[in-house]
Amino acid sequence: MFGYDGDHLSAWGWFGMVAGMMLFWGMVITAIVRLVRSLSRSDTGQATSPTPAQLLAVRFARGEIDEP
Repeated sequence: MFGYDGDHLSAWGWFGMVAGMMLFWGMVITAIVRLVRSLSRSDTGQATSPTPAQLLAVRFARGEIDEP
């Protein structure tokens, strides 16, 4: 096994174990953050901004602009 020297780990074994643990917990935390962000971005009920054509149609209906 990597870094195993008889009855204890060598310095490289400890390094590998610590690096693996940090990588594992980093991936777990990243997955949780991405999940929370994706759930908070779901349909919040906010209206999207109208397109220019929709704005012109509304202004035309109110009589603010005339047909050219």
